[in-house]
Amino acid sequence: MSTRLTPQQKLRKAIYGSVNPTPEQIAEAEARFYEREAAQITDEDFKAMWGISIDESVHNSMLWAGWFEAILKWHQEHGNERKYHVFHDERAEFTRKQIVDMAQMFYRQGREDQMNGIEEYDRLWTVNREEKTHVEV
Repeated sequence: MSTRLTPQQKLRKAIYGSVNPTPEQIAEAEARFYEREAAQITDEDFKAMWGISIDESVHNSMLWAGWFEAILKWHQEHGNERKYHVFHDERAEFTRKQIVDMAQMFYRQGREDQMNGIEEYDRLWTVNREEKTHVEV
């Protein structure tokens, strides 16, 4: 005896390959959908919508992520030093001293990288990744 599928079940089977899809099947179908949609956007469409090119957007995103990662790394290395402990309303905040020390460290690192021929993206993505993979546990 064959069971008839409802229109909703037919649609789920067509989209996900199953009447009762698993979370993995749903995620795969959504990924395929977004890949198709992204492939249809031209560079001109992107620039018209966002006001910058895709390359400029990637550049800005990499810089933001790199600065975030650098600040996080600095805070992990120096955040427990007592001279930096300041609390307001039961939450930690960066003091002026911390910000000045961070800026000085980033400046020195940038000058050192420049002298060694290390490009900005190398520092943000290659050098920092190598440092993380060689950390002893």
